[in-house]
Amino acid sequence: MKYMMDENTPPQIARGFKEFEKEVYNVKNVFGEGLSDVDLAIRLKNDEWIFITRNYKIRKNKHEIKAFKDNKVSIFFMDVTTQLDMWQMIKLLVKNWEEIEKISESANFSFGYRITWRGKPEQLW
Repeated sequence: MKYMMDENTPPQIARGFKEFEKEVYNVKNVFGEGLSDVDLAIRLKNDEWIFITRNYKIRKNKHEIKAFKDNKVSIFFMDVTTQLDMWQMIKLLVKNWEEIEKISESANFSFGYRITWRGKPEQLW
């Protein structure tokens, strides 16, 4: 599986996962800054990408969700009930990584999950 982290996630996190032989990239390093979520969904189309984002607002924008679903890009939303610093994001991702991989490998594409501090990731669609 290939994972793309949004541009609001520090690129160091993706680089850290690569050190553990995980295929994790950051939008900034691959496509630059300022790419809309709809354009990102189109660029990730048909290549079995999993998108990891802090941008929980995407859920409320029907046209953005539709773009990810139509392009078969699945999403994990990091719990952003509070502003997470880099270390908190790392802890949240590491805590949930085994479940993230298990879900990614077994689910059909175009799923959405919320990654939380409590329990397992919560399915949104």
